[in-house]
Amino acid sequence: MVQTDGKVLVGGTSVLSNGVAVTPSVLRLLSDGTRDASFVPSGVTAGRFQFFQNMALQPDGQELVAGYYSPGSPLPFSRTLLRLNSTGNSDNFFNGAGFNTPVVNTGLNALVVQPDGKILVGGQFSNYGTTARSNVVRLNPNGTLDTGIVSPVSE
Repeated sequence: MVQTDGKVLVGGTSVLSNGVAVTPSVLRLLSDGTRDASFVPSGVTAGRFQFFQNMALQPDGQELVAGYYSPGSPLPFSRTLLRLNSTGNSDNFFNGAGFNTPVVNTGLNALVVQPDGKILVGGQFSNYGTTARSNVVRLNPNGTLDTGIVSPVSE
């Protein structure tokens, strides 16, 4: 995903120059293709990913990442939407925790940010957090559920 400043956000399992694979992570590359050392200086995002499904950029430049994620041991992996801050760590102002975990059967298949910053999430789920929502949900820019829209899509 290309940011407005020309930097590129990528997700996947990275391999360090010495050939050692690290856990799946999000990296930011400078416009010349080198790793941006100011973004996750250790090279590995906080928490753990097993895989990524989507990325999107909010109008204010905040990065959203959806995937199979655990904020850390002993918490289990689950389909998660999280927002990264400018250093690549989880932004704790997003939904009050840095991430939003719907009850998902197979994944977060679509992630779209509207011009007003609201976030559309699509996938196969029957609840988003503790609220009944089927397959489509809209979030406010801060990650909280937009209760003004109810998803009519059925499985």
